[in-house]
Amino acid sequence: MRRLVATALAATLCLPLITTLCLPLMAGVYPQSSAGASSVHPLAKDRPAVELVSESRGRTVIRFTADAGRHEVSTLVRVPDEGAVEAVVTHLELLGPDGRPATTRADVDAEDAVTISSPAIMRDLRIVRVTFTPAGLSLPPGFTAGAATVAVSTTSAPGVNERLTRHRMHSPAFRRIYESMIMNYSADDEDAEATRAAGHGTSVGAGDGPGPNGGPDRGDGRELIGSRYLIVTDVTLAGEADSLVAWKATKGLLPMVVTPPGGVWSRYELKEYIDDAYYTWDIPPEFVLFLGDTELVPTGGGTPKTDNYFAHVDGDDYLLDILVGRLPAENVSQCRTMIAKTLSYDRPRQDPELRQALDTRGLRLAPERDASAPGGQ
Repeated sequence: MRRLVATALAATLCLPLITTLCLPLMAGVYPQSSAGASSVHPLAKDRPAVELVSESRGRTVIRFTADAGRHEVSTLVRVPDEGAVEAVVTHLELLGPDGRPATTRADVDAEDAVTISSPAIMRDLRIVRVTFTPAGLSLPPGFTAGAATVAVSTTSAPGVNERLTRHRMHSPAFRRIYESMIMNYSADDEDAEATRAAGHGTSVGAGDGPGPNGGPDRGDGRELIGSRYLIVTDVTLAGEADSLVAWKATKGLLPMVVTPPGGVWSRYELKEYIDDAYYTWDIPPEFVLFLGDTELVPTGGGTPKTDNYFAHVDGDDYLLDILVGRLPAENVSQCRTMIAKTLSYDRPRQDPELRQALDTRGLRLAPERDASAPGGQ
């Protein structure tokens, strides 16, 4: 029972751990180092570092510096949506037995020190993982790979896992993940690009006023279609979602409840519905909450069976493009209990008066988390 409650509470917030999103790519990833880090001798560092050297269209130059243990270090790099991607070591710095920079030897193949993954798609972006492995080089005794400068370039040749989805405003929930993990991501540049791609003078989802029915306006007089927070459920539980819908609406998530058109969801019909929403809605879902156990709302196939089946939408990879969760209620009574517990957890974080009332009774809330971590939305 304890496990069920914990799973339900985390699931309804629809924000899995960042490691769940990026595990196949992020192992060993370090954030961009601070300005001036290159002035410090690489072997004096507590951990390896990565710096963004330059950025131009189709070409990103990064610099890795090794730590004393010559540990492997990686970073995630955004690449253009189309084209073949390659990484070339433009400069390799060797350290001699005395710890000072040594002349690069002709018999050392610098390319052995760097690897690049196949491109993957994380909702709005096409990314690669670039890894520096100092120990991957065959060097004479006493010599160490101290640093490597790498150019990640995209060519016009056909590429693997190209992203063909139309440009749109980036998901606010995913944007925080991009900013924290992808070295060359710029939210400001993406907003401008999405505005141009929309073909009108305002950003998609941020028109000058409400649409004809009070919803968000495209900026051309047509109301936007879609929902950031999609609740998929059975007809028997749909009415129980009203309080959750009202709460999520106050947070700007444009919640929507959908039930099976034919009375019962099949796995394939549900997958098709979510895929269609992702690709065609003006506001594609960022969060999908399955309200009901797997007898009411099916889960994905495979071994083990998982709801992530519905979150893999864009690209041939393992990264999630939608944040999914489930309240596994078997009936109306369980559904009411789970939603009530969810709201009692989530609401005080946004209500200072209620937070103070709990404090006076000796009850303490866990510290507020960022929306890119469990509990953020």
